[in-house]
Amino acid sequence: MADKFVMVGDYYQENPNIKSKISEKRGMGQSLFEKLCKAHPEYATVLNLQYKMHPKIMEVSNVLVYNGKMESGKD
Repeated sequence: MADKFVMVGDYYQENPNIKSKISEKRGMGQSLFEKLCKAHPEYATVLNLQYKMHPKIMEVSNVLVYNGKMESGKD
């Protein structure tokens, strides 16, 4: 009944755990969050400034997963 809702997450970090090949073929291997972000990218916002880890550690996931879009808030 709401006019708007907010979802927060990062579908790169935790994917659904699917044990059934049939369920995976039916699209259950992709989260609702990921489906919505890809279907409506104009409504998705990427928070690319992170403070959780040392910049050298962040560099690994930045190259392998985030295509260099992440920035470190720490020197």
